[in-house]
Amino acid sequence: MPLISASVDAFLISSAAIILPTVYYVRKPKSPSATPTAPLRKPLSILVVLHTLYLLYTLLLKYPPNLFQTLDIPLTTPSESIRNVLKAYGDVPPALDTLLTRLSSFDARTLYVRFGQTVMQTCDYCHTPSEYALHALPTPLLEYLREAAVAGLVTIRGSFRERWRKWGVGALVVTAVVEAYWILTVEVKIPRSGKCVTMWHDRFWTIRHLIFLVLPAVLHILPSQTPSPSPLASLQTVNTATEQSILGLRLFSATHAAMMRVPQTREAQLDHFEKERREGQWGREDPDVQRRAEVLGLGYAEEPGEAEGRLRTSARAAVQALQTSFRVPQSRT
Repeated sequence: MPLISASVDAFLISSAAIILPTVYYVRKPKSPSATPTAPLRKPLSILVVLHTLYLLYTLLLKYPPNLFQTLDIPLTTPSESIRNVLKAYGDVPPALDTLLTRLSSFDARTLYVRFGQTVMQTCDYCHTPSEYALHALPTPLLEYLREAAVAGLVTIRGSFRERWRKWGVGALVVTAVVEAYWILTVEVKIPRSGKCVTMWHDRFWTIRHLIFLVLPAVLHILPSQTPSPSPLASLQTVNTATEQSILGLRLFSATHAAMMRVPQTREAQLDHFEKERREGQWGREDPDVQRRAEVLGLGYAEEPGEAEGRLRTSARAAVQALQTSFRVPQSRT
């Protein structure tokens, strides 16, 4: 037995099932992750939850009115009979009385199936199907534009889901075109009994809002893609590294010149290089080192009358390549 009504109870239960996990997710501390997290992840999650609650409220509590389904009467019921049924519940409102007057014709009832009760009831100047179609256009059009804006926000820069935006907006465009084409061109079949008539407006209203309900959530949970760094940022990094290298070379040149001018540092430098030369010669003359170098393709042992080793050949080729590539800048006169 429902506590309030079936629709209200369903809305409250579904809202609680959505809000409680959302509160836990928002209050949950951020855990370290190897992959970067979208900076707008939590705000967009809250946006999707609020949007979902709004759509649930609309679907469960703001369903479009339908006089025939509410009274459970056939679509072919005469207007006077419907008026007598309504009088049993009290006075007939003027808007409903005007609607019943319009439903006296069969064509008006087919338009009722296409465009719904609200359009037939609120358009005072409409007489032809094209006028009713124009009067019905703004409401779904604004809803599609609203959902396109929501899809754009869910895939905004910083969500790491920018690549899905065109798919979300494309799905909305396709849905809008299909709905408009079907509503305007479908053949309305009303049997003699007037029962089991497909209310195309109400059916597409439900389909449209179900798509609105699901689409932002799907866009929000689709796989993310970390945006590639901007080329300008890479150029800035390369520029900084180049400047540091130039400063280091200048510092090395100045330090080397200063060391050569002081006898103590000059002697220490010569002793250091002499020590390195002796250690290098010991290593090169070691048979085990020579054998290992040959295995690695870096042989340098040279026998009398033989060609120079492969290591020396490679070093000579590298130096010649550098000499060929290097061009001394010519001074401007």
